[in-house]
Order: sequence, then structure tokens, then C-alpha cells
Amino acid sequence: MRKFLLSCLLLLCARLSWSVSSDLLVVTQSPDVSFQEGATGNISCCWKGKAIRVGVQWLKNQISIKHETFIHQSTASQTERAISCSVLTFPNFTISDSGKYICKITVEIPTLAVVEGNGTTIRVTAADPNILNGVSSDLLVVTQSPDVSFQEGETGNISCCWKGKVQRVRITWFKNQTLIQNKSVINQSTGSQTEQVNSCSVLIFPKFTTKDSGKYICRFTVEIPVLTEVVGNGTTIRVTAAETPSVTTDHHGLNGVSSDLLVVTQSPDVSFQEGETGNISCCWKGKVQRVHINWFKNQTIIQLKTVINQSTGSQTEQVNSCSVLIFPKFKTKDSGK
Repeated sequence: MRKFLLSCLLLLCARLSWSVSSDLLVVTQSPDVSFQEGATGNISCCWKGKAIRVGVQWLKNQISIKHETFIHQSTASQTERAISCSVLTFPNFTISDSGKYICKITVEIPTLAVVEGNGTTIRVTAADPNILNGVSSDLLVVTQSPDVSFQEGETGNISCCWKGKVQRVRITWFKNQTLIQNKSVINQSTGSQTEQVNSCSVLIFPKFTTKDSGKYICRFTVEIPVLTEVVGNGTTIRVTAAETPSVTTDHHGLNGVSSDLLVVTQSPDVSFQEGETGNISCCWKGKVQRVHINWFKNQTIIQLKTVINQSTGSQTEQVNSCSVLIFPKFKTKDSGK
């Protein structure tokens, strides 16, 4: 609960964020924050402007720690100023994470421009022992979420995080000793090779059913620099029957549409105040490998993307995935269907 509240506070404080502007961009960063060791949290750098392609560089105490490129694919009018965010995630805070974090935004298209945020100062204090289950080796420390309980129809996730001097790892998820997912992660950090890297793999459940109950274990195989394997202690999920039917026709539940291949559900109708942060989701379940997702607002297309399912589960197994539309700061013109 502490971790959830911390993340929410970061998002809801967006209206207090510090901003810097140029003719092309307005850049805002999260306000200064404090965490305890072992807590999970994030800070964000958001920008609003008529930019098609931007480079984002994160600096900690003037040292580059992360860089990425964003391409705005919205088909809305070119005169509309788009909002995007880069999020720096900390799965497990340590004292060494304390410092000032500045994001540098470089507009590459349509006009070259550079804007720096005012920075976010993170202060990490000593805490009680971490409640997560931890397993360590010479190369890795692996932690999994604690055991959790959900009701049918709820949405949630569990995580498996690792910290270590690794460049390439393979993460394999098992449910009751059966393989359900695997993927490779390549660390592209530009920090010192002696620095411990924090990363997480998250298993998302768009809509829990009782068959999701079980013990979930993540296994890490370090491929570079030295071959080694570490297995987490596991997370047990217990799903109980819901008090009301999971399918409903009113606005208190998800709107569902189905075909032979897919069942699609969207978030229920919601209300927000100007300045608040929030999101809506569109989730699908089906035996599909590649799908295109188009978002429309009042019949006008505003976002499109392609999702490729790389699960190694049985081809007869139904796959759950979601597309999330994020609103860093709501305005009255965001109202619509």
C-alpha cells in the first residue's frame, strides 16, 4: 500500500511540478520527493509542444544515466500541442539513488531545439528491512512481490525485480512450475560498468479469474557478462469469486465486445477535474499474435500502434493484453467518447 500511495502522490502532484518553456516545448518535472530504502517509486519529465521526434536524456548530478527517443504518431491536427512523458522508475530505492535528476529534451523534428527541466531532487533515507522476498548471487539480487489476494474481475500485477552488474538477462515466469512467459532484457545504461542496475519484469492481469490462482516464480538467467541463474522465492496469488457477475451491461463495469478471436473491454465512464492525471484502458483477450490498436476520440483517430505477442504459452491459451491512454494533465477539451 505504501508503494502504491507513493506512486499516486507523484502523479497527482503534477500540477505542482516545475516547468521550463521554449517556443516549441513546455517541460515539467516531478516535484522534489523523499523515499525510504527499499521503497518503489518513479519521477517523470513531461513535455507539451508541436514536436514530432524528441530525444530525452536523464542526468543525475550532471552525469548521463539514460536516454531514449520518442516519435509522436498522433494523426491529430499539427497545430495541436501533444503531451508526452518519460518516466524514471526505481524498483528498490537505495541511499545511492539520492541526488538531483534533470531531464534534457532535444527536439529533432521539425526544428532543432534543446530544453532542460528544472530538476527533481530525490532524498532516500534508511528504512526497515525490505518486505520483498529476496534471493541473491554474486551477480544478482532478485526480489518478488509479496503474496497477494484479488477478487474475480479485478486488475492487478506482480513484479520480479533484479539488481546487479549485468548487461543481458533472460527472465522466465512459471506458474505452478509451468512456463508462461520469457523474454530477454538488454541493459543500455551509459553509467559506470561497476554500477548496480535496477530493473523489473511485471506480469499484468487485466482481469483476474479464479484459474489465475497459484504460485508464480521468476527465474533469471544472466547471459552477459557471466552465465549464471537465480530463481526468486515466488509470489502466491489467491483469486476469490466476485460478489457480482463479472459481465454487466451498465456503466459500473467494463464495456465488453467479443468476436470468435477476441474479447475486448474498455474502462467504464469516468470523470476528472482539470489538472488531474489519469488514464483509460482497452484490454483484449484472445488467441492472437499480432494486433493493431487504434484509439478514436469522437470518431477522430488520435493514436495507433502495433502489439506483437511473444508469449511462449500454448497456442490454445487465451492471451491478455492492454493498451493504456495516459493523460498527464486533464483539460476540458479532453472530454469526449
